[in-house]
Amino acid sequence: MTISLTEVIEQQQLKSQYQKAALECLTHWQSQDIDVLGYTTIQNALDVNNLRQHLKAGKVTLWGISYGSHLALSAIKLFPEHLDKVVIASAEGLNQTVKLPAETDNYFQSIQALISTQALCQQATDLPALMRTEHTKLNESPMPLEIPNKDGTTTKMFVLSPPYASASWYVDR
Repeated sequence: MTISLTEVIEQQQLKSQYQKAALECLTHWQSQDIDVLGYTTIQNALDVNNLRQHLKAGKVTLWGISYGSHLALSAIKLFPEHLDKVVIASAEGLNQTVKLPAETDNYFQSIQALISTQALCQQATDLPALMRTEHTKLNESPMPLEIPNKDGTTTKMFVLSPPYASASWYVDR
């Protein structure tokens, strides 16, 4: 499957391509006697709860980034009584695994609509505007990071942001 990076593709076409690829993968895995139902987000969330039980923890705190946010939202849905705190960054909703860059503002507006129904609504009154402001700041002044390596050297990185999109990384080698 090849999806052009330079041509506009309609969402339905993209969805169709992903469905075709997923069906090819499913057919292959089933031909190898792999139980694909063991590799779902719901099963992954249940695994988190099983690990909590194994560790004899009454509650757990989850920190989800990207797919981890998707997983955390599933955990909230499945076993909220066993969660102490949940931190979500680079949020990905339960039906939003594939996101098109042009839909980012709509995505943040959807999150804002949910935030507006919560007690913390005064803390985030306009998430799309906040994200644009923060991305602009990162573009104007990338955030330098130095990550220590096991061998004693450091890897220099900069956090920057394409307009209206998730943060990205630049590694200075």
